[in-house]
Amino acid sequence: MSEKVPTGLGVRLILVSAAIVALAALVVGAVVTKLSEDEVKARLGAEADDLARIVEEVAGAGSGEADLSRVVLRNRLRRTGGAWVVDRDGRVVAAPPGVPEAASLGEVEVELLAARKPLEALGNRAQGNRLKLADAAEGYEAGIGVATLFGEARIVAFRVLKDRGWVVAVDEPYASSSSVAASLKKYVLLTCAVLGVAILLSTALSVSLVIKPFYRERLELLGRVEAANRNLRKLHEVSVGMQKTLALEDRIRTILGAAHEVLGLDRIFLFLPNPETTVLECKGAFGNQDEPPEEIRLPLGAGGGVIAQSFLQKRTYRVENARELPSDLRLQPPYDEIRALRSRSFIVIPMIVESDCVGVVAVDNQLSKRPIPADVIETLELFTSQAAVAIENARLYQQLKLYADELEVTDHLTQLFTFFHFKKLLQGEIDRARLAGAPLALLVVRIDNFAAYNEKLGHKFGDEVLKKVAEVIRAKSGGKGVIGRCFGSTFAVLLPGVDAEGARQRAADLVAALEEQSYPGEDALAEGRLRFAAAWGEYQRGEAANAEEFFTRVNEQTKEARA
Repeated sequence: MSEKVPTGLGVRLILVSAAIVALAALVVGAVVTKLSEDEVKARLGAEADDLARIVEEVAGAGSGEADLSRVVLRNRLRRTGGAWVVDRDGRVVAAPPGVPEAASLGEVEVELLAARKPLEALGNRAQGNRLKLADAAEGYEAGIGVATLFGEARIVAFRVLKDRGWVVAVDEPYASSSSVAASLKKYVLLTCAVLGVAILLSTALSVSLVIKPFYRERLELLGRVEAANRNLRKLHEVSVGMQKTLALEDRIRTILGAAHEVLGLDRIFLFLPNPETTVLECKGAFGNQDEPPEEIRLPLGAGGGVIAQSFLQKRTYRVENARELPSDLRLQPPYDEIRALRSRSFIVIPMIVESDCVGVVAVDNQLSKRPIPADVIETLELFTSQAAVAIENARLYQQLKLYADELEVTDHLTQLFTFFHFKKLLQGEIDRARLAGAPLALLVVRIDNFAAYNEKLGHKFGDEVLKKVAEVIRAKSGGKGVIGRCFGSTFAVLLPGVDAEGARQRAADLVAALEEQSYPGEDALAEGRLRFAAAWGEYQRGEAANAEEFFTRVNEQTKEARA
């Protein structure tokens, strides 16, 4: 994922803000215009009502047209517009002196904007809502509209005095009446423009100071999550790979290589304790250019520094500056001379399985000098836990393999060779005797009445007898010959370089030594003692070179032989 914040994001936000400001300006302008027009209409209508009332009063007092003209004149002096009175015939009843075209005021056509009739509504303007001012005396009570007077557009408001048949009108230049609205509209638009600029600036600042940093942090977070997912997938692959081999050395190589590949660390050291748990031995290292791993050994105690303490305390150490470590966590002479362990900043993590520490992993970026990020440390701890289980399983496998090998080679009761391994050794001696032409003898000894002894006294006593017989045979051999327990109470002695006569003499001596021994409970047997039988034979070069056949031939003789 790209970490670049798209510039289109800020542009879109600014354009949206600008569109909102423009729309707000249009709406506010339209509202202000409408409100100002309504205010002008209401004001002119109120003035027309006042003038109509005054005219009615003056006319009711019997005053003449001159008095009415003066009233109209006073009204004009208070305002920017004009005022006049016409009758239903279009004759001017009263008008300010000097008004041009006064005689034709009754013929002025007004395009009605609003009007009031006694019992009917105003029709649609599209259907011709134009009337002469003099005609308003018939069928109208009041109205307001636009007319052209004295060469300019004016707003005209009129009131009808029905009893007299007069139309009292006031006017105001359209430009003058709309100037307030225009000024107010300009003020509103200017205010909107200022607010718009402020909004745009605040939006730009928000994009620059808030949105982009947030978006960048989000991208970085997503990048870390993707990296963590990749590392986890790799760790899973490594974990699967570690299951393919149970050899400890192979697993250590896999662990070190995977840690370097997945985590990108410069150097990685893996320490395991020796069998006595007195020394930490470096079993593997990645990126190390100094001492070979097998030469790096630290005592588990004083002098082993922070690596030994991590193992003993089962604790992770994150060292930023090795010079600031307390003395008990520093390597002491002569271990402080190990060049591979000289690092200013490093991390040591114990490898724990259940509650036992099985090793330690130490890492650093000594070559690149890069700091180790927190997410890498978390992944490293998880990886170390998996590695600890893998190493412990490998060690258990080695122990089981050694035990299995011992079981394959050594009889657990008598500590003699097993029959399986004895036959391997016998075959090897046969091959050598055939090539060298040297004599080779085989001596087989068994306890004749061992089954009766076991049945009489039990297997516990029988096992003790077998161990004692093995000791006697081992002692009589004096370190010469190969001894094995074949099966049950049958034993065999391989005698390289001994011919048949020598084997006969050794058989006689061995049976005599066995019968001189006393065995617990043997007097309970019908014979009163354990009986031993022995047979011997020399390998003949002309016979089949097969250990199984050679042993079978000699063993069959023990069924008849008695010493």
